Amino acid sequence: MTALWILLGILALLGAVLSLDLTLSVEIREQVRITAGFLWFRFQLLPFQKKEPKAEKGNKKPPREKKRKRDAPLEEKAAELEKEPVGEKTFGETVELVLLLVRSALLGLEDILTHLRFTRMRIAISVGMDSADQTALAYGGISAGVYNLLAVLDKGCVLRLKSVDVAADFVSGETVYDISFRVRLRLARIVWDVLRICGKFLAGMIKKLRAVSKGRGKTKQKRGHLV
Repeated sequence: MTALWILLGILALLGAVLSLDLTLSVEIREQVRITAGFLWFRFQLLPFQKKEPKAEKGNKKPPREKKRKRDAPLEEKAAELEKEPVGEKTFGETVELVLLLVRSALLGLEDILTHLRFTRMRIAISVGMDSADQTALAYGGISAGVYNLLAVLDKGCVLRLKSVDVAADFVSGETVYDISFRVRLRLARIVWDVLRICGKFLAGMIKKLRAVSKGRGKTKQKRGHLV
C-alpha cells in the first residue's frame, strides 16, 4: 500500500510539473533582450554576456610547448582516412536520414506553433525618415506589416495584446520602436511533441530498413535463379 501511495505521489508531482509553462520574454528596443524562464529560474539568452577572464597575478612564464610524440601515428591515420574516398551509398544514406529527421521535426514544429500563447504584447513604433514622402511610405509599409502579422498570430495562436501604436514622425526623422511580449508554452506539449518527432523518425527508419532487407532478399533470389 505504501508503494502505491508513493507511485501516486510521483505521478501527481510529474503531472503538476508538466502543467507548468515555459516562458520566453522578448524586449526589442535599442538592444534585443530575450530571457527564458521556468518557475523561479531565469536564463538570459540575449544579449549573451561573456565572463571576463580574471587578471593573473605576477609575471608568469609562458608554458613551454611539449613535444607530442604520440600524435604522429594519429596524424598518419587521419591522413590515410582523408585519402580514402567516401562511398556514394554512405553519403546518400546520410542525406536520407537528415531529410527524414527534418520532415519529422517540421511536423512537430507545426503542432507546437499552434499552441503558442503570446501575452503582454506591447508595440510602439514611431516611424521617421529624411523626408515627408519617405516617412509616409515607410509608415504605410510598417503599419501594414505589423497589423498583418498580428492577424496571422491571432488566427493560428493565442494572442493577448496590451497596446499597439504605430505613428508617423515628420519632425525628428528617426524611427524608434519599443516592442515587448511573452511567449508561453506548456511543458507537457513540448514533451509530447518531442516524443511524436522521435516516434515518426523511428517509424521512418523501420520502414527504410524493411525496404532495404526486402531489396536484398530479392537480389539473393535473382542470383540463386541465375546460378
